[in-house]
Amino acid sequence: MKKYLVLLFTLLIATACTSSGHDEALVGHWLWRGDGAYWLFFYEDGTGTRGYAIDPEAATPQQEMTTFTWETQGDRLSMNRDIRVNGVIKNEAWTYEIHDGILYIASRNAEGVQYSYAINNFDSVDLAGVWAWTENPAYTYVFHAEGKGTRGTDGQREDITWSANSSQLNVLRRLDDTPQGARRGEMWELDLDGDMLTITLLDVNEGEGAEEVESGEVVRYTYTRVG
Repeated sequence: MKKYLVLLFTLLIATACTSSGHDEALVGHWLWRGDGAYWLFFYEDGTGTRGYAIDPEAATPQQEMTTFTWETQGDRLSMNRDIRVNGVIKNEAWTYEIHDGILYIASRNAEGVQYSYAINNFDSVDLAGVWAWTENPAYTYVFHAEGKGTRGTDGQREDITWSANSSQLNVLRRLDDTPQGARRGEMWELDLDGDMLTITLLDVNEGEGAEEVESGEVVRYTYTRVG
């Protein structure tokens, strides 16, 4: 019986050790869907950075980025920063799940705190450049590689932030010019065929004052790369 208990205990320890680690699905660049300038980067070695950055490939502390270490176990994510409160390192505990290129995290420290991020590894989809609408070439999207851009016609352009993977484009725009202004998040199905881009609206996260899209309406546009 004693040998059986020792063996059982050893197996339990081994299982616990192997069930924690670094989920490969998290590794990459994630753009916050609440404010497109905020990034969350998970690296393969269990370190990470987050915050507001101009270019995720050149993120530095001078760009308001903070560093952390991370680990996953099941659906739990720990992000540990080198910040001490009363001599104790401040650890963040989250639950997480990933669906269709979107990372959802919910705090286990503070009830009701939750965020979502869209994957944007930049090299996974070649969108950087200028795209003209086939029905009206004066209307263009301009995608900058760091996740910012503009869309519209000359004299009537709006700033956007964007993220994308091989099948989905996420666009965030403000509905007014104030920092606290309402925002509208758009999710588009993405079909990229060489220099032809077709986007089909999947969902609209309406902010206050955003125009509505009628239920069942198919909203689809095709663009050609012109720059």
